[in-house]
Amino acid sequence: MTKKGKFMNGILVVVGVLCILYGICIFSYAGFSSKFHFIWIVMGAVLLVLAVLLKRIQQGSLVIPRKVLILTGGIATVGVLLFLVVEILLLASAFHKPDPGGEYMIILGCQVRGSSVSKALKYRLDAAMEYLQENPDTVVIVSGGQGAGEDISEAEAMRKYLVYRGISPERIRKEEQSTNTVENICYSKKLLPSSDARVIVVSNGFHIFRAIRICHRQGLKQVEGLAGSSDPRMAPAYYLREFFAVVKDFVMGNL
Repeated sequence: MTKKGKFMNGILVVVGVLCILYGICIFSYAGFSSKFHFIWIVMGAVLLVLAVLLKRIQQGSLVIPRKVLILTGGIATVGVLLFLVVEILLLASAFHKPDPGGEYMIILGCQVRGSSVSKALKYRLDAAMEYLQENPDTVVIVSGGQGAGEDISEAEAMRKYLVYRGISPERIRKEEQSTNTVENICYSKKLLPSSDARVIVVSNGFHIFRAIRICHRQGLKQVEGLAGSSDPRMAPAYYLREFFAVVKDFVMGNL
């Protein structure tokens, strides 16, 4: 094998092993509630297989037509570039800070465990609390229906959390029909006086870019994002999943 071939082979092996180990760590930490995280183990296995194939190609024991190699390399390059562009957009949106004086705030729902907010939802609510305390005239819309394993709607769980921590119930409006981000925005929009209202949309950092794009797609003209934190151990998994969510919503015309 050439030095370049050995280097590429080593990179594939190292990254493949790291992906598999990270996938195992996710399931050890968060359980098997989301089957999407199996993608880390699948990616790791694919990279290890590619490392074996590359080694065989370099040694001459496996011959693949040059046109196939060029086409495969081109597709892989486009995929990597697309991934990097989307991730840069996600990160840029996650670190944006909204200006004070928002008229309305929409807090996007997230999993509720029984009647208690999950860790991810708590991060959103804590970020929202800080803004609401600094901007007492901002009206807040809590958005999210009731799903499997939830004793109350996500909106009701959020309302209780905010009220318990000192936000006046008169400032809170509930939207309890939605089951995904597109519906969150669609149904919450009906609680706004007009599409010109200045809106702060709250979610975890990885989710802000898509949330804002969906708001714009649905006609809201003045939207800023407010990002709550994310569990640092889960951040790579969330950002990878969000890449596929962005691609899906773009194809479906939601962005």
